Amino acid sequence: MLCTADRLGAYGVNIDKRLSMLVSASCFHSCFQLRGRRHFFAAQSAKKRSMLSGLKIRDLKIGHGPVAQRGNRVTIRYTGYLNRGDACRADEVVSFVSGERNAVTGLERGVEGMQAGGVRRLAFGPHLEYGDHGVPGIVPPNAKLVFEVELLTVG
Repeated sequence: MLCTADRLGAYGVNIDKRLSMLVSASCFHSCFQLRGRRHFFAAQSAKKRSMLSGLKIRDLKIGHGPVAQRGNRVTIRYTGYLNRGDACRADEVVSFVSGERNAVTGLERGVEGMQAGGVRRLAFGPHLEYGDHGVPGIVPPNAKLVFEVELLTVG
């Protein structure tokens, strides 16, 4: 399928959802990167989505730095909330290698694809975090968690 400015609209706005499903992601990426509209496209498409694993991702702010990928060392600032709204971890900074199971699975998967400087809200169930054990005194067993994550650095 051809990827032309005519198919995407004169200025890359009002992209028909049906068209975006038909044209491959790599085609969109290359068109927007060549035309300097890559950040506009990312902001339009990445507002809210759910993964098959039950991870829910909502981009609150799109960053402008390097993209975090599996195997990168990332540094994040996060606040964790129980599903009912109580903060269980507030404004903590942590660094880990994505994909090496050094952090809660939901955090690792949720950070992948973020750009440095970006902010996301991640929501996931116990199967992507502490499970039926919880963390005594902090996270009850089988709790659903919501994290607000800011990606500080990708290295």
